[in-house]
Amino acid sequence: MPNPEGNFGASPDELTRDSTWIFEGAEFTKKVMKEYQTQRAALSTPWEPWGDPNLEGDDFAKDYGTTFTQLEEGFGIYMNAVVQATADTAEKLFKTGRNVRTTEDENEETAVLPDPRSGTGDGGRR
Repeated sequence: MPNPEGNFGASPDELTRDSTWIFEGAEFTKKVMKEYQTQRAALSTPWEPWGDPNLEGDDFAKDYGTTFTQLEEGFGIYMNAVVQATADTAEKLFKTGRNVRTTEDENEETAVLPDPRSGTGDGGRR
């Protein structure tokens, strides 16, 4: 992100803090999916709220059972992908924050080392 001088920089603390929020998003999505599955399991058949597919002329219930099953499978695949993508993003962001922190620590150590080219000991960082 740009800083006031117009340069780009990263705050390790902000990166790791933001990754925590993203992990919470993944957990929330898991809870939504679990609640959906719980509510869905409470129905004995997929067409139950829409009629009886065994009744003559109840084509909606017959079609709904087939269509809903496909829709439900697609929804499950999508939600699981969202959970995985969110968790992966949070993990990568956390690792990036940790790597930025390590880089900053190494830069600080390098800055106090003498510059071997000058022999003056004015620091390794310019």
